[in-house]
Amino acid sequence: MTEEQQQQRKTYIGVGLGFLAAFVVAIAMFALLDVPASIFTKVISGGLLIGAVASFGGAARIKRDAKRTAGPS
Repeated sequence: MTEEQQQQRKTYIGVGLGFLAAFVVAIAMFALLDVPASIFTKVISGGLLIGAVASFGGAARIKRDAKRTAGPS
């Protein structure tokens, strides 16, 4: 894995962790403010989780592609 790929992977993982942290904060805020479950809360929660999955998926793709281009060891 090249240095650039490692940096991209770290960035994707960091962004994914940021999305997960934002999800936890959003859920905590909804609970503290007694916000009932609605389409509004579902869209926010779902969007944050989709962002996290997409970021972690990007990191996994970079690792997979690096292994493929490296060939058998």
